[in-house]
Amino acid sequence: MKLPLKNRKDKNITDGNITSIRNEKANLAQNLRQVHFSWDMLRRPFRRNKHNVPAATMNGNIHHAQQEIPGSLAGTVPGKLHSNLSISAIAQRQHGSVDQHRTSTIQGGLEDSARQIVDQKQTPHSTSREQVAGRRSSIEVIGTKRISTHNTDGSRVSTKRIKKDEDGLRVSAELVQAENRERQLQKEVDELKAELKIHENIAKSEKAKAAQYMQRYEILQQEVQNNRRELLGLKEAAEKQEQMYREAIRGFDTQAKKLQQENLQLMSDLRLKEELLTEYRGDIARLSNEHPDSKRDDHYFEQNFSQLFGSIQSWVLQYYLTITPKVEDLTSLHPRVQEFLTTTFTDGQGELTVLQTEPLYTIQAYIASQIAVHVLRPALLGLMEDSYDKLYSVIAPGAGVEELTKWRISTINKISRTEEFSKAVSTKVEEVANELVASLATLLPDATSPRYKPGPRTRKLKAIVEQAAKLALEVQQEPSSISYPHFKPGTACVASSVSDAEGLRNEEELQAMGTFVRLTVYPAVVRKPYNCNHEQEGVVLVKAKVLAVEPGAGSEPFVSH
Repeated sequence: MKLPLKNRKDKNITDGNITSIRNEKANLAQNLRQVHFSWDMLRRPFRRNKHNVPAATMNGNIHHAQQEIPGSLAGTVPGKLHSNLSISAIAQRQHGSVDQHRTSTIQGGLEDSARQIVDQKQTPHSTSREQVAGRRSSIEVIGTKRISTHNTDGSRVSTKRIKKDEDGLRVSAELVQAENRERQLQKEVDELKAELKIHENIAKSEKAKAAQYMQRYEILQQEVQNNRRELLGLKEAAEKQEQMYREAIRGFDTQAKKLQQENLQLMSDLRLKEELLTEYRGDIARLSNEHPDSKRDDHYFEQNFSQLFGSIQSWVLQYYLTITPKVEDLTSLHPRVQEFLTTTFTDGQGELTVLQTEPLYTIQAYIASQIAVHVLRPALLGLMEDSYDKLYSVIAPGAGVEELTKWRISTINKISRTEEFSKAVSTKVEEVANELVASLATLLPDATSPRYKPGPRTRKLKAIVEQAAKLALEVQQEPSSISYPHFKPGTACVASSVSDAEGLRNEEELQAMGTFVRLTVYPAVVRKPYNCNHEQEGVVLVKAKVLAVEPGAGSEPFVSH
């Protein structure tokens, strides 16, 4: 079995290859033991030479020992040796356990003896100790590359012995090569083991990664299952919702059909009512020639009179909210204010008290009463009053209520549209506004102060008077009379006619508590048709706003007619 001459670095060495190498190592060790035995046989003649053994006997023993060398060692040496034996190890086997230094010394001595044997080769029949030692040394020198063909005495060595020496040297060289190959193979094995360890570490790392991937895969698989369950739940919910919608659509369809039938029924009823309405319109057209028609309803006048009184309240709060009048007697007031107070409080008591305790409500009551007296009550705002009264006195005796109503509406409508009357209305409005501002100036702390200039106050109050004049002309063109009752102090509060100006109590509470009027802030607005008798009560469009007091808090209550 031969060793490979070139280094083979096979990276795919497996456990089977390593086992084969170990078996070859065991075979090589067996062969080495045979070599050791042969060398012992070679050395025995030399150890017995001190007893003067003939040289021929020695040569025969050497020849016999050489013949006992195995053919495997004499020719070829097995490859892949794993033994660490060397030339020095062979010497240690021959002489026992000898250290490295002694082995080197023995080898040096053997080489010197070999040279002496070559020098003595010239005396072929010499059997001296030196000659025998030289021959033994020449045989034991293994590892030398050149063999001497002469003894130390100059005689030639036999060809057979030279061949045996060459075989020994060849065995030695092959042993050295085997050791080198063994070290190279051991190095490769170590490298492969290191590489195997690296691959094992990589395998462990990859195994850990694979475990992580597997764990991640299980998590993802769990998430997929959860998503599938959630999707199934959503799908079921969607199906339920769809079923609900379908049922709702069916219900809506049924309801729509029902409504459609009802609509058809209503359309049929509407046609019948339209026919009746046509008949009613004919009756209305026929009766309209006999009775005057109302242009505006009660809600219209209720809304406009409420806006008028609200405008007066806003104007007073804007300019007199921070004023606290200090009035010692009535003579310090304007004559118009004095007249209002004395007319309102007929008993001569309470004029100054109500002005001092409730100045804002008193000023509002004064403005509302002046607008009612000079704008709302007179026909045509008091303009052309004499001419109107004369015409009315001429027509009234021979005409009925319907004819007088038509005449009044037609006359006021025609006169109010003339340009001369419009100019007269503007003059009237300006006079009333200036009179109100001037009469209330005495309640200001300093009427000459720039803070209380009459310009802005007059302009805003003039707009309020214009609003009242327009409303008065609209009222006078209706087939009904509009009155503005003013309740005297002490009048019992009636829920159908009055309301609390302070907003503390409703109408029912005012009547249930037995309260009575202290001051009428805004008059009531009552509509009564012309053709009704005087005892018939009118329709209250706007309730009067009053300051109410409970019994025992002031003068005794009384009913004013």
